[in-house]
Amino acid sequence: MVAARPAGFTLIELITVMVLLSVMLAIGGQLIVTATASYNRVESRGKLQQQGRLAIERITRQLRLALPNAVRVSASGNCIEFMPVVAGARYLQPVPDTANAAPAVTRVATAPFTAAAGAAHMAIAPLAASEVYTAAAPAARAGLAALGPMPIDSVALASAHRFVRNSVSRRLFLLADPARFCATGGRLRYYSDYGLLAAAPDDTDPGGSESLLSRGVTAAPAAAFVLSAATPDRNATVDIHLRFAGGGESIVVNHTVFIRNVP
Repeated sequence: MVAARPAGFTLIELITVMVLLSVMLAIGGQLIVTATASYNRVESRGKLQQQGRLAIERITRQLRLALPNAVRVSASGNCIEFMPVVAGARYLQPVPDTANAAPAVTRVATAPFTAAAGAAHMAIAPLAASEVYTAAAPAARAGLAALGPMPIDSVALASAHRFVRNSVSRRLFLLADPARFCATGGRLRYYSDYGLLAAAPDDTDPGGSESLLSRGVTAAPAAAFVLSAATPDRNATVDIHLRFAGGGESIVVNHTVFIRNVP
């Protein structure tokens, strides 16, 4: 008669099962950790890409409306200043300039045009930022008096003014007060309402109003904004190089803005 085999598992079988289960749990746990980390990285990069896209769209939209030869950058390249164009028009007669030595004027007659609110300055044929960011005369920029009802057929100046030169197409531009973007201290900021400052922009707060556009932003690699100035027959360009970081991830955004030059 054959003896019955005892029921249950041997110690070796139990140990084997426990080892196999431990290995499977370790592998499964690592897969979960890896999948979670991968998801977090993707999510962080997605947020950074959205953050970068919104910032670049804001900068691009405003720079495209800037007067080309009124754009300037700080020595570090981390701040860019510009004067937004509110309206453009053609004036009817040559204005006083350094060549014709005509008496300074307080009003410039134009073809009828309309302008949005916010105009504080008028510019004619600037070839350098130094001709715009100055209170001296002659200069390419003059302060405005009240524009009056629309349509406008003449532009009143805040005081008698003589310009540096006439525009070859007799074109003038109405401008809002200067504004600037700065990528400093790990933040991207927008400054406005600080008035006209003759000194070249630096990386400090110019005053006025400040808006925080994004955190975790630095120049990539050295200068956030690189300006190629306009000439009478060439548009201005601004190369933007920004690094956005957060959640252990970072992305670099490179973008070029063309600022159309209309003499």
